[in-house]
Amino acid sequence: MIEVSNVSKSFGKNAAVDNISFTVKKGEKLILLGVSGCGKTTTLKMLNKLIDVSSGTISIDGTDIQDQPAEKLRRNMGYVLQRNSLFPHFTVLENIAVVPNLLYWEKSRIDERAKVLLEKFHLPQERLLAYPKELSGGEAQRVNLARALAADPPILLMDEPFSALDTITRKAMRNEFVELGEFKEKTIVMVTHDVQEAFEIGDRICLMDGGKIIQIGTPKQLLFAPINDFVRDFLSNSYLQLLLTVTRCCDIWKFLDDNQQAANENDKAFSAEISVAAALERFKDKNDTDQKIRMRCLDSVKMLSVSDLLQGFANYKAKTDART
Repeated sequence: MIEVSNVSKSFGKNAAVDNISFTVKKGEKLILLGVSGCGKTTTLKMLNKLIDVSSGTISIDGTDIQDQPAEKLRRNMGYVLQRNSLFPHFTVLENIAVVPNLLYWEKSRIDERAKVLLEKFHLPQERLLAYPKELSGGEAQRVNLARALAADPPILLMDEPFSALDTITRKAMRNEFVELGEFKEKTIVMVTHDVQEAFEIGDRICLMDGGKIIQIGTPKQLLFAPINDFVRDFLSNSYLQLLLTVTRCCDIWKFLDDNQQAANENDKAFSAEISVAAALERFKDKNDTDQKIRMRCLDSVKMLSVSDLLQGFANYKAKTDART
């Protein structure tokens, strides 16, 4: 869907982006990861012509974006900024309605879409008439996301959308967003400097430094097959947490205690397709050794504690390490 070919961008004599190429398939989530100044935000802004390329081409569905009017291009792309970018003199409803109005949607359709989005982002309907100054940081960013999704664009561009939030709100919003049905249907390019965030959200990660792409691949490829010391060092501080994030519970299933079957296998259980890290998040109190969660892998259901998961992961890791 998106093809970036030999793209460079210079500001004066400084090369912000230096001859990069990548593709993003329909429905894929690509994360541009790196430290400040690596060129990731410049790259994102070139995708919707907020910044023009110095050389190279960017194509959407086979059409060079330079051949498209910027306004038309952007109406097919949702865009979420790092900080609250809501129009302060517009209500929540009016903010959400910006792009639908440009597309000449009927008012009844806009109103219905806004209500649906607020429900999906767990905001009360009364907030539709509120102004941005009346919203908390988390509420404002939820409205930002709703506005980006309002016209149901096929592509979503996100520039560190959660970084301005406090840690607890940030984690909650990230989880909400990943679980949102509309998120799963979109082609997404997202900028972040947060390694854990990149591994949780991305199908693939594009690690940048000095305006260049250092490595692009799946989270597992970057973690288990780093192309050089830069990639290895970049991930080293979060290595254990990243291991838990890229390892699914179904991967370690046979290493979990077979004697802990659920009393009633018809009871609702978490899917073992989630990561070990995500499973650990399901426990309200990780210090409670008696607390267990139900988990299902195909036709098998088990009752698992935090220690069960960690021990199973350790046994799985020892086995896989022995093979390499």
